[in-house]
Amino acid sequence: MNKHKEYKHLALLYRDRAALYQSRIALKYKKQNAAHWQDISWIDLIENSDALAKALMSENIQHFSNVGIFSRNMPEWTISDIALMSIRAVSVPLYATDSVSQIEYIIKETDMKLIFVGEQEQYDKMLEVIAKLGIILKIITFDDTIDLKGNVNAMHFSDFLNKGRQENDEELNLRLSEVDLEDVVTIIYTSGTTGVPKGVVLRQKNFLNSFKIHDMFLDISEKDVTLAFLPFSHIFERTWTLMALHNGMTNYYLLNPKEVVEVMAEVKPTIMCAVPRFFEKTYSAVVEQLEAYSPLKKRIFKWAIQIGEKIMEHKRTFENISFFEKIQYSIADALVLKKGRAALGGNIRFMPCGGAALSDDINRFFQSVGIHIKYAYGMTETIATITVFGDAGFKFGTVGKPLHGVELRIGENNEIQIKGDSVFSEYYKKPAETAQAFEDGWFKTGDAGAIDEEGFLIMTERIKDLIKTSSGKYVAPQLVEMKLIADAYIEQAVVIGDNRKFCVALVVPVFSILEKYAKSENIQYNDHSALIQNKQIIQFYQKRINELLDDLAEYQKVVRFTLLPNDFSILSGEYTPTLKTKRKFIGEKYKEVIEEMYR
Repeated sequence: MNKHKEYKHLALLYRDRAALYQSRIALKYKKQNAAHWQDISWIDLIENSDALAKALMSENIQHFSNVGIFSRNMPEWTISDIALMSIRAVSVPLYATDSVSQIEYIIKETDMKLIFVGEQEQYDKMLEVIAKLGIILKIITFDDTIDLKGNVNAMHFSDFLNKGRQENDEELNLRLSEVDLEDVVTIIYTSGTTGVPKGVVLRQKNFLNSFKIHDMFLDISEKDVTLAFLPFSHIFERTWTLMALHNGMTNYYLLNPKEVVEVMAEVKPTIMCAVPRFFEKTYSAVVEQLEAYSPLKKRIFKWAIQIGEKIMEHKRTFENISFFEKIQYSIADALVLKKGRAALGGNIRFMPCGGAALSDDINRFFQSVGIHIKYAYGMTETIATITVFGDAGFKFGTVGKPLHGVELRIGENNEIQIKGDSVFSEYYKKPAETAQAFEDGWFKTGDAGAIDEEGFLIMTERIKDLIKTSSGKYVAPQLVEMKLIADAYIEQAVVIGDNRKFCVALVVPVFSILEKYAKSENIQYNDHSALIQNKQIIQFYQKRINELLDDLAEYQKVVRFTLLPNDFSILSGEYTPTLKTKRKFIGEKYKEVIEEMYR
């Protein structure tokens, strides 16, 4: 296969892959609570997408018509994606957890006439939205067991496919003959952490260029196995899955992301995308397990990690490894490191990671175990990754070097600015916002950073997220938060301090570890709320926080903090679906708690 062949459309690329791979497995998936994985071959993938394409055209879905996809990860998601490309229509993803108000906004702005939904929860939400907006909207349900509740404008996916199979190929072939690099693939809405959500318009040329520059950098092939657990509605997993198909990988689709560690051990992926939160939670679980070890086992574990880090550093900096170090590493690997990799399936070659800041300490820990994290920087507007860690030569404290063909510069207020063929062209129906996003052809990311003397990009903070204290000092909250959550006893932390004399923090403990500490200290409590109000516990956290932030300037340090009994989450509103902190929302929700810290 010549994967470097120039294509002008993804629909043509995937038809070529189907002709090459034929009966080879393209996708593997499980239904809810099913015991066994089911397969979809390349032939079936394209046949189903063609049938769906014809069914969509029979519903008068035209060139550039907007069609919604509101679902968790299922094979039908990708079948729909390819079908929409094939008829030059546009997919508009919605997160499976989106609220009714978020859905209303996107449906009204995109004027969609048809939407795919995953399961009963999404279907019922759509009925609520349709009733509120007073519109007619065709709904196709991926799950054939959904109760349609007598809705004449709804149909199960399998029935819709059968409808398409009865149509002839003439119109589909015509549309495929007219495809163009400028065709819009998708409109992906930003999370809206800094304002109204904006629809990022991404074209065929953006995706194809992204594939091209990644193919030049990454060693991937049809021998690889990948597991999709991040939502397809996010640019990161969506682009990776489309690129994995481009490279002929076997793709496992995970319906429930909470099962990811268990499923990794089962399917043994060689590559898998992840966000920093995955590594943070996995690291916390390791630390919790370590607490139960005997003193001897703890010493062995720490020694093995130190040896792993030494070998990793040699490889990272292209230094020779001595014979004695190789012997040490083989022992450390047998006793500890290999078991750590086995917990994530044992076959991981690398794991792309982006979407938020990752602590250097946590990054270094996994690299030392032998899990190579390709830490990266990118945005929806840039088709995800534009800088990334290499196999070697990467540099902690940075987010890697730019990929081939990507230009970077630092503008006013230390803003990272980007130019390249993978950068988007416009925000949907928002010409003013589009104009504001560019300067002389450079996309202004809204992120602050620097480029060091070796060409590595250092991303410091969202500019709009910077805290300006009443004394005029600027604090990057993510820097402080990363230091805090690297601690074994801190699950989550949010720093507040805009226009205040000093910074404070809302801190969620790792209760499973904290409870063991409380037991060892004979601290009595009835529930988590009582535990975090205990003076000894508060003093314990005060000491840890002071030590964690000791190397920061005084104005950057957390002067006061409050422990919270419950996690921040997407459902309760503190996180976006991509696990970005909604600082403004948190400030309003915990207003009384915050004000108390400033009294």
